[in-house]
Amino acid sequence: MVTINNILHIFFDEMIHLDSGIIIQTHCYPKDRKVVVCLGCLIGDLVANNKVAGFPSHSATRFCSCFKCPKAEIQQLQLGRLRQKQIVKDCSHGFKELRNETERMRMVKKTGVWWSELNHLHFWDPVHVIPIGLMHNWFEGILQHHFQNRWKWDFEKVQPLGNKSQKNNSDDEFEMQDGDTLSQSGPSWEQTHNMTPALSHVRVPFGVTRIPQWLGQAKEGKSKATKWKSLFSIYLPLAEINIFLGDIEKLSEDPTEAVKTCLLVGNLAALVEFTHILKQKSITVANCLHFGEEYCNYCESFKRLFPGCTINPNHHFVLHIKMQLKQWGPLNGVAEFSGERLNGILQ
Repeated sequence: MVTINNILHIFFDEMIHLDSGIIIQTHCYPKDRKVVVCLGCLIGDLVANNKVAGFPSHSATRFCSCFKCPKAEIQQLQLGRLRQKQIVKDCSHGFKELRNETERMRMVKKTGVWWSELNHLHFWDPVHVIPIGLMHNWFEGILQHHFQNRWKWDFEKVQPLGNKSQKNNSDDEFEMQDGDTLSQSGPSWEQTHNMTPALSHVRVPFGVTRIPQWLGQAKEGKSKATKWKSLFSIYLPLAEINIFLGDIEKLSEDPTEAVKTCLLVGNLAALVEFTHILKQKSITVANCLHFGEEYCNYCESFKRLFPGCTINPNHHFVLHIKMQLKQWGPLNGVAEFSGERLNGILQ
């Protein structure tokens, strides 16, 4: 935090100069023109944005930069009260004035705010200028978590394909990397293992991101956001009938399994619909309202399908999307893709 604020101090001096306006000559304005530059928003992953804006990490007691939602209540998936710009700035200045480290940490735990040089800027609104990182939050967060953890697709921890000796244990609970415990209410053993052949039969035209054979497994490495987007917007909608309804006669004989399968298909359909809304280049008010309502329904359905599942901070931050779609429009415009590409070039 100290290093970041020392760097921001230099940046802050430049922002003060640009905020007051500079005179420049251009081809269209040869007699000079006054230009004012302001910082619009922070674009990056959640950890970096919080450090720069003066908020603690997603594991803190007050983990949310927009709403007063304590970590202890995250399972309720409720936003809480919206933070106020001036109160956040006052808390930030109060943190700076404290000299005792213990008192500072006590204040951070109580308010969820620490010092940031950006709070010197009069136009800076720390509550509304941090858009949800679509790449890390949705594609690499919600979608990846659903595929690997909710659906037990982490074969390093679940049973390997074709291993019949482990099939009898397939209905046991599996402990996943993030602490989630998935019960019998997830996809059945047959449905889980129908995915590989079903997805492999999907054919896409040139230019569409293809998913690898070992998607989500350790041998594939870290899958990129574009692969998760392609999986949930193209591949799974085309393959879900073969995955979940492959043995229709068995489902007709077992009403309980049929109901569970319907819930699984509906749960997946909601994620597909959300993904298509978030990748759109234009957004309507109806889209925003629909996203907010249907995400609440989706949360209720996955609580039924995956009882005892852990709610991660990413699931809470999706609740912000309805408000941020109204504020920013399509979130692709403030997503991290360009910055990540630059990181790749530099690396």
